[in-house]
Amino acid sequence: MKYLFIIPNYHMKADSAALVSREYVNYLANKKDDVTVISFDNFHLSRELITKEDNVKVINLLDERSLKSKDKSYFELNKVKKMMIKLSCHFKRIGKIKTNEWPLDAVSYKKITKCLDKDYDILISESSPFYSHVLGSYLLKKGYVKKWYPILWDPYVYNATMPNRLCSRKKAAIKVLEKANRVYCSDGVISGNISNGFKPDYLSKSVTIKYPGLKEFPVIKKVKSDNKSLLYIGTFYEDIRNPKEMFKVLDNLPSEYKVKLYSKGCEEIVNKLSNRYELCEQVNKDKVPELILSSGIVINLSNLVTNQIPAKTFELISSGKPIINFYFSKEDPSLKYFKKRPLCFNLNLNDYSKDDVDRLIKFVKDNSDKSISFLEAIKDLKEYEHKEALTSFFDEITK
Repeated sequence: MKYLFIIPNYHMKADSAALVSREYVNYLANKKDDVTVISFDNFHLSRELITKEDNVKVINLLDERSLKSKDKSYFELNKVKKMMIKLSCHFKRIGKIKTNEWPLDAVSYKKITKCLDKDYDILISESSPFYSHVLGSYLLKKGYVKKWYPILWDPYVYNATMPNRLCSRKKAAIKVLEKANRVYCSDGVISGNISNGFKPDYLSKSVTIKYPGLKEFPVIKKVKSDNKSLLYIGTFYEDIRNPKEMFKVLDNLPSEYKVKLYSKGCEEIVNKLSNRYELCEQVNKDKVPELILSSGIVINLSNLVTNQIPAKTFELISSGKPIINFYFSKEDPSLKYFKKRPLCFNLNLNDYSKDDVDRLIKFVKDNSDKSISFLEAIKDLKEYEHKEALTSFFDEITK
């Protein structure tokens, strides 16, 4: 089989969607399938246009290379030249589906197709951001691929938190995704759209994907757990992940339990916290396993919206550490995973009592020095185990 992937942030170490998409690529490369990736994340011209990386052909199509003028990238040009390029791009976009996204709106499709073959069996485009699907629909239309399967990790074009001025993306999404052979979505994306009254025709050919996120942590030597330490890693968003109520609950823990926050956002709330909390700088994703393993308990704060799962959900489940999962709705798509995970306490921040808080305190006291094996952690979630989920996905799309 000959596969083509569009993964805009293919080389980014901190992009969760890109990291998961790389798992699909690596799975096929290890099977010796013919795999090509289109990437847009080479922001400093540090890579050649076409490279070979771990048996994968990577086409580094970037806005700077496409918009170069006298050996300068777009971002190095003065304001006048930038404006001239934008005006030129505006006229080039006439007749295209407009994505309102850089870089694809500014790049000639001919520069992309010159790097491609014309006999790919399957194209998989990943939705971070949406312009990868716009390019996918174009390549299907022009006959570069036989089948096109977009993956929607998040409901970018129809999300309660998106400004109304971006409604043009919704129209573009409907026009684009209706051309796909099938549309694959992570948990919550479909149900969230439907509950908000958004029911385009492409939902009839959508399939919920098994997120291949359960993966055993690497062996890290000399990691010592602090049983009195609770850990939260992630961004606080005022509109979808407000931590105010979570802190109110955690304040009830005995004083010897400290909370480390590797986070940013909601500064007005965080800056008023007591000395129980230690705000730390965010770290690269490759440092996260060591931080998790060095803590006594890990914390998940789910989203207020019910069509997005925090990217770290499966990482926390895989760790074997005790988990406190704070959520806001019974429709939270990540709740079904945490409910199946042993050594996990779930608390609804919109509906809890003093007894619930007392039970949480008991859970912390009883379990902060415990952990379970990876196999025990995923015993009721095996279909989401890394290799199992990847195998089932490719069995489904090639049948």
